[in-house]
Amino acid sequence: MDGATLAGLIGIGGLFVLLALRMPVAIALIVVGGLGIAALNSFSAALATLSAETFEFASTYNLMVIPLFVLMGNFATISGMSRDLYAAAYAWVGHWRGGLASATIVGCAGFAALSGSSVASAVTMGRVALPEMKRYNYSPRLATGAIAAGGTLGILIPPSTGFVIYAILTEASIGRLFLAGVLPGLLLAGLFIVTIVVLTTYNPALGPARIVAPSGMRYWTRWRVNALVIIAGAALALALPAGIASSGLLDLGVLLPDLAALSRPRFAAIVGVFALAMLLPTLASTREQFLALRRAAPIVGIIGVTIGGIYGGVFTAVEAAGVGAVLAMIVALARRTVTRAGLSSALLQTVRTTAMSFLIIIGAHIFSPFLALSDIPNNLAGLLAGSGIGAAGVLFIVLATFILLGTFLEGFAMLVLAVPIVLPIVEKAGVPQLLGIDPSDLVIWFGVIMVIVLEMGLISPPVGVNVFVVKGIAEDVPLKDIFAGILPFWVAMGVCLLLLVLFPEVALFLPKTMLEAKPG
Repeated sequence: MDGATLAGLIGIGGLFVLLALRMPVAIALIVVGGLGIAALNSFSAALATLSAETFEFASTYNLMVIPLFVLMGNFATISGMSRDLYAAAYAWVGHWRGGLASATIVGCAGFAALSGSSVASAVTMGRVALPEMKRYNYSPRLATGAIAAGGTLGILIPPSTGFVIYAILTEASIGRLFLAGVLPGLLLAGLFIVTIVVLTTYNPALGPARIVAPSGMRYWTRWRVNALVIIAGAALALALPAGIASSGLLDLGVLLPDLAALSRPRFAAIVGVFALAMLLPTLASTREQFLALRRAAPIVGIIGVTIGGIYGGVFTAVEAAGVGAVLAMIVALARRTVTRAGLSSALLQTVRTTAMSFLIIIGAHIFSPFLALSDIPNNLAGLLAGSGIGAAGVLFIVLATFILLGTFLEGFAMLVLAVPIVLPIVEKAGVPQLLGIDPSDLVIWFGVIMVIVLEMGLISPPVGVNVFVVKGIAEDVPLKDIFAGILPFWVAMGVCLLLLVLFPEVALFLPKTMLEAKPG
């Protein structure tokens, strides 16, 4: 082992020590990276790196997406749109068994598309949903578990601060990463709801139904609903596009060759039939449900404009963030919910979150040159490539290591520490060939995988940031009960991770079909 590699290992060990001593992630990265560059190069080189990286990223145009999307989420909270979103979900699914927990997941997914923050999603929806679930005698484990797990969607469903930091670290397109998170985010939300259904079916006492069901639902007997679920499931299976059906580790085109022959118009038609089948049971729903849906229309409209604008090439990610922030502000002003104290709090929270994110990015770009000088990434890549375990073995080791690190390492710290080391290893090991994807798409797919692993860390003991956030809301629930409630949702995240490995096109489909916004 040469001196540079030894210095790199000492630096990484020192970083872990500083993090264990509760030093902020950004400061720890700057200290270790600066001292490491000084030791391996020179003190003047360390000073030059500190000044150059700070100035460059403090003036980077693409990073404007962070304060604008954070401000949009804060205006959404002020205007009461988050409460309207939960009320709509509550009206439509609250009468099902475990429906309030499912409504919490839906609410978190919707609010995630405005805030981009896991903590904000968990706090906002927790304050709204927890009293309702207590009112209907939900198990504290299921209630707190659903809030903590639903909150993690904040860094997967765009806009996501995690995706922005990953994009800056890897020089990937922020817009493509945002779109790559849409389908996996919806998939994970669906898996969370399935988890709730399974848990409440096995043990009905965990999540009783709302006392009064909407009157329109009395026309739909159990066998009709079951038949529609079967039809919808079959339609979804048939609707798999060729790119998803015949790529990745599991080739469905071999099992069902006709899937690969689906044309895009037929795909769109089948998806339409699937959506109609899902809506049929609610056509006889009550006036209350549609009124709740109408009140939630502003938040749905803002999400559609921002994400749809990026996908259609109307906006860049930064422009979409600006449009979304202005629309959220207009809604808040129209509802007359903006007070001096509320506006001051929203702006202060925006500044705090932005400063933290910028410092982490600056620290990461000071730490990365130190790692490059130590030659640790190249040495690890060569070691794994020569081990004979193959691409599948390398991918398994990487994912297992990240999941383990997530149990005690803060999410953003893991992101900035691991990506510069691991991404070259994954590339050199032949993972793109294993998955059946273009090597240029690897950085996008791996970004989604990294964010899901970060989500798992957010609810993993002993750190589990979201768990402690929920504990602050549910003070009467023991911490061990919250962690116990999280476990089934953690397993659902593992299933989502597996599905994205088997079907990488789930993450890549939208980025591949997006239109680029024209400059100017």
